[in-house]
Amino acid sequence: MKKTLGIVTLGLAVLTSSLAYAKDSSVVFGGGSVGQDTAYGYLGAVTAINGNIDRNGFLARVSGGYGSYKYDSTTFTRNVDGNFGTADVMAGYQQILDMGHVAGYVGYTYEDHNLSPKDVGNEVRGGKSGAKAQVELDLNLDPHMVLKNVSNYSTPFDSYWTQTYVGWKCPKGKLSVGPEIAFLGNDEFDQQRYGIRVDDIKIIKKTQLYVSGGYLKAEGLGSNDGAYGSIGFSSKF
Repeated sequence: MKKTLGIVTLGLAVLTSSLAYAKDSSVVFGGGSVGQDTAYGYLGAVTAINGNIDRNGFLARVSGGYGSYKYDSTTFTRNVDGNFGTADVMAGYQQILDMGHVAGYVGYTYEDHNLSPKDVGNEVRGGKSGAKAQVELDLNLDPHMVLKNVSNYSTPFDSYWTQTYVGWKCPKGKLSVGPEIAFLGNDEFDQQRYGIRVDDIKIIKKTQLYVSGGYLKAEGLGSNDGAYGSIGFSSKF
């Protein structure tokens, strides 16, 4: 985990110091999710190289996360407890559109899984470095409807995540509500999530929040279906 923390700490320090005096040059984001036998939290930042996060241009992104899980092993007669850390450093580009924005990133990722007891039947164990790609969409389809998607893929352990949200804006546009669906997994598990999300909740100036919850269906190791809940925030500075 020391390598994970080192990558994220160094990346955040570089981003915040390089544009510390630029107004609305960056976005800080974070959040977490809990589900059946699993929990995960993350934190990161994106900086516009041109100093304005609301304009077309190149981006630098760093993020990291930590999580835990447990599953019934085929090797042991008891549960295996796992914890994992992730760290990403990526470069990207965003295009501002009349109806919103799209962004794409490519870069380096590191993922580390620790299992207790050590399960040799699980291919997802230890630390691996590799490449990662991510695409983001945030669109206003009409004055009353929004579409958001985040999709990424990492070569270590073939990890993937895609989440789509379609929301209807409430009067005065202070928040939106609608369904979300997500697909995630790696070499040892696959999971689908179906839920309801409340997004664009403005809590303070330039900071917004979302909360969601619903049902998850899992396959592979730790394939226990159940409920999930998520929360996230983003803030310009």
